[in-house]
Amino acid sequence: MKEKMITRTIISTNYSIMSVNVNRGTVETVEITLSGNRDDEKVLKYCNEMWQNAVNNGGMDDLHKAVAVTSAEEVETLYGMPESTFMKYAVVLPPRGTKKESEEE
Repeated sequence: MKEKMITRTIISTNYSIMSVNVNRGTVETVEITLSGNRDDEKVLKYCNEMWQNAVNNGGMDDLHKAVAVTSAEEVETLYGMPESTFMKYAVVLPPRGTKKESEEE
């Protein structure tokens, strides 16, 4: 018997970001995919914070400064996993419409 699949459609956006490589003094285009859809200002802020953290933590050699979103393409993707895998890793949540204990205080 074929096992049931748990599916979810996720919308993400592929962005092209014009950035300046601060160490080399060059303009580069960087591709990044983020879940959902954000306005350009938030995307640039996110990229700059992410790149600064990567440099600080040794994950990147050169610091980039995001200056403009040159394109954004929204993509809808269907994801799925077997129900048994979902049950193994899923976290039990309170019923919808109820507050968590920490929110009541």
